[in-house]
Amino acid sequence: MLTTLSLSALAGLLVAGSLTDIEYRRLPNWLTSAVAVLYGIFVIVSPTPIDWLSACIVAGLVFGAGFIAFSFHALGGGDVKLMSGLALWAGPDHIALFLLVTSLAGGGLAIFTLITRQIPKPQLDWFHAPICGFIRNKFCDLTATASSPPSSHLTQSETAGSLPYGVAIAAGGFAIIYALQQL
Repeated sequence: MLTTLSLSALAGLLVAGSLTDIEYRRLPNWLTSAVAVLYGIFVIVSPTPIDWLSACIVAGLVFGAGFIAFSFHALGGGDVKLMSGLALWAGPDHIALFLLVTSLAGGGLAIFTLITRQIPKPQLDWFHAPICGFIRNKFCDLTATASSPPSSHLTQSETAGSLPYGVAIAAGGFAIIYALQQL
């Protein structure tokens, strides 16, 4: 029961992170920290023993690789922290699944973004406006940062070279949740 609650809370965090990343191209520290803290709770309440030490090593390796990608501006800092937190959940047993699903989802996201950037903006307003309005109304207090006021969302020119990769990372996270439910 408590493990299901932990996995449900993780799913909620992944949805919130995806929506926030779509709107602001940022993953807040509270969210990435909550993913890691929630793993600690999951380890405690899990009815089966969890090799948390190996999971920490895997997360450290993912963080190291992510830090290198961050230094070359290939990933954002929030993306690296979220991937590292989810690598804890994946551990050595599910890290390949996590990385594969995240990579495939990232490729699909890149293709989707390239296609939608070719469509004139007024034709996308039916899709974009409701999502952005929902995020602003429901998550503005949680996603506020000094550099990104919650009352404004990013324009097309501000997001020209970026992807909300948190969405792809969340897809990998949902694959982990599915795999952990099978145990």
